[in-house]
Amino acid sequence: MHSPLAPLPGVVTLLLIPGATVMSVLKTRPSHTAGRIVLAVSLSLMVIMVVGGAASLLGPHVGLVHPLDPAPERIVWAVLGVLLLVTGVAVRIDPATWILEGVDTVQAAGTLASGLLVVLSILGVARLNNSGDNRLAIVGTVLDVLVLLVGVVGGWRRSSRWPLNTLLYAASFALLLSTSLRGGHLYGWDIQQEFGVAAHTLRAGLWVIPANHDPYASMLSLTVLPTILHSLVKLRLTAFFELVVPAILALLPLAVFSTVSRTPRWAAGNRPIPRPGLALGVVTALIVSSQVFPDELVSISRQAMALTMLAAIVMVLSDSTMPARRAQVVIGLLIVAISFTHYSTSYLLAGILLIAWLVALLWSRGWLGTPRTLNQDHRTHARSRKIVNGALVVIALVAAFGWNLGVS
Repeated sequence: MHSPLAPLPGVVTLLLIPGATVMSVLKTRPSHTAGRIVLAVSLSLMVIMVVGGAASLLGPHVGLVHPLDPAPERIVWAVLGVLLLVTGVAVRIDPATWILEGVDTVQAAGTLASGLLVVLSILGVARLNNSGDNRLAIVGTVLDVLVLLVGVVGGWRRSSRWPLNTLLYAASFALLLSTSLRGGHLYGWDIQQEFGVAAHTLRAGLWVIPANHDPYASMLSLTVLPTILHSLVKLRLTAFFELVVPAILALLPLAVFSTVSRTPRWAAGNRPIPRPGLALGVVTALIVSSQVFPDELVSISRQAMALTMLAAIVMVLSDSTMPARRAQVVIGLLIVAISFTHYSTSYLLAGILLIAWLVALLWSRGWLGTPRTLNQDHRTHARSRKIVNGALVVIALVAAFGWNLGVS
């Protein structure tokens, strides 16, 4: 009998280690564990989709008719695993340690304890689905809200050591599961079409560029990603949409919290650190408590993953501890990944970066805001911390229009 927990270790490994390896090769990472995990997952999604897409395009030319089937994928990833080990030895950095360094026993215990919110949410939905009794589901939702409110109060002091990142992720994940697991079928309308293209790719064991330019079938996030997870760790497609996508989407508020709770790259060094509780309150009010987050985004898988990557980009832009050049490389990789994850988000990102770059250009030349002659020192200081440049804008435009006009 297939246990629903059997794929869990494999899924966690695939969603962390490839991205952590990219970070270790670049020798860069956010300053805090929560940000490292968000970035590692975002980069891992990119690696999985690129590997699967390349295998599908190149496999038939070397005799692999079904390159996404379990046997060829296990060989491909066994080779990649060896390469990851060699890379770790070469750079003298263990990828897992690179993202988890600093996590102690108390923090690990807190993470496990907060997982009770997730377990309670799953049990509450299961009871509601099977018997119609909603009392346990209500208790779980109320507890999620109380945990977030208590976190706002407990984290109000700037020196607070409350595990707000863990509480935020667990409560967000639990709330998303209360929607994604509801009912006997996948929740939502878009997700039905997403499941259809994923099932077609799984049956074919191959992703091909759709001749009819179907925007769903063009997204590697809906075709290659769930197929590889199924081939490698036997993750069912329904589990991908009901469990994995919410787990990824729950990183969105965590990335935003990591951004707003720390002094941004472009701020002066003597600026006080924001109150963690206030940052948690803002994220809870604007994201977690919004109707779109648990009711709509969780049923649009491609957008959920793309927005999480977008939040990771904003986090990297803001993190003053990441060297500018390496941060630009990471952002460039995520920009490309978003283009084959969700078409609308890639267009939105390209437009935002183009406008931001133009505004920064006008401001740096003194054509916008304070005249250049009156505030030269501040402008020089700001330019030294600037991340968005013309190269990233070009990458965003080429990736968005190149993929989504050429493939979808």
